[in-house]
Amino acid sequence: MPYDALTIDTSSFMRLGLNLETGLLAQLSQFHDGPTALILSEIVTREILKHLAENGRKARDSALAALDRIEQLLLVEGGGLEHAKAAAAAMGDSRAVARQRLTTFVETCGAETIPAALCSTDDVLKLYFNSAQPFEASGTKKHEFPDAIALLSLEKWAADNQKTILAISADKGWAAYAETSDRIDVEADLAKALEIVQEHAETAESAVANYLSLIETGKLPDAASDIEHQLRSSLAAWDYHAEAHSDFYFEVETWELDLDNYVLLKSDNDFNITIVRVGSGVTVARVAAKFTARAKADFSLSNWDSYDKDYVSLGRSGASREVVFEGAFLLSLKGDLAEDPEEIYVDRAEVVDAIDEVDFGEIGLDPSFYDDDYADYEAFKAEDAKADLEAEIAANLAHFGMD
Repeated sequence: MPYDALTIDTSSFMRLGLNLETGLLAQLSQFHDGPTALILSEIVTREILKHLAENGRKARDSALAALDRIEQLLLVEGGGLEHAKAAAAAMGDSRAVARQRLTTFVETCGAETIPAALCSTDDVLKLYFNSAQPFEASGTKKHEFPDAIALLSLEKWAADNQKTILAISADKGWAAYAETSDRIDVEADLAKALEIVQEHAETAESAVANYLSLIETGKLPDAASDIEHQLRSSLAAWDYHAEAHSDFYFEVETWELDLDNYVLLKSDNDFNITIVRVGSGVTVARVAAKFTARAKADFSLSNWDSYDKDYVSLGRSGASREVVFEGAFLLSLKGDLAEDPEEIYVDRAEVVDAIDEVDFGEIGLDPSFYDDDYADYEAFKAEDAKADLEAEIAANLAHFGMD
């Protein structure tokens, strides 16, 4: 193996959405008891815990605020409201949940935490006052202290154990520090880093390319159907930012992506494949693709009432548009790739790179998306108008003595 250990910085976890249980981060479980160790700086684990807890707190606060609003608007009454309150009460403490998620992740991956105490204060101060990496010569250098402690403690661990480390980081400070280190190299892309430490990556890449070629030419229709079905489901759950413009105040209620089709991307007639896992009967590859999808979103519209000093609901509005974007998915194949492709089956196809934002343009009031009582209200207005007309006719008839 070219490296004895793999490590990841905080920014890489953040770029992957802190999704410890899915996607590329879930592939780190392959290092449990493997020849390449997974190590994490104590600084990184503490920062991850902080972000997980904060995200959980925000989600919990949003859910409770929504429940209060639902109760205020009488959208749910009686037993339904009690069930909603019970569900809210059952939500765990965000920090405890975050700690459990991180603990499970570390145990699943067999990761070793490298203590920050391995880094000496003198070494950090020396880097700081010499403006050596990861400290910049200008700017607010105090923000680089966590990176400096993480890197120096990893360096010390590597030196003490005669190990070499491949660090996953897109941070320029980490990359610059690695240039001065004999024991730490840096790769910005986690998938590429995983490919580097695979023992039979080249053979696996050739086999996966052959498999995709058979799918592309229609020779494996069942596999093609499985991939499309799973990509459709995965893309529907993809979280993106829905943007719009309106004369009213609006909030995004729901958003989704409906897959229309996808094509595998190629470079010089070769599929864009990165092997991230080669195991006993299991091969996982990141595959680049261009997706065409229908983006949909529902918005709630409201206007400020200066008398009540509150926003008054005006109803809902829906929007959709076609989007085309380049992304990637993880393809997990089970079976021996050296054998008959018919004996290989698709275990999972999971989107890991897709569109970040969709602008739906101008949105306004849409009666078809109004609250459920809108139709009743329209019927009431029609009935009321009918009664007024009948009364007016009766009055005229009475006037002429024709009642």
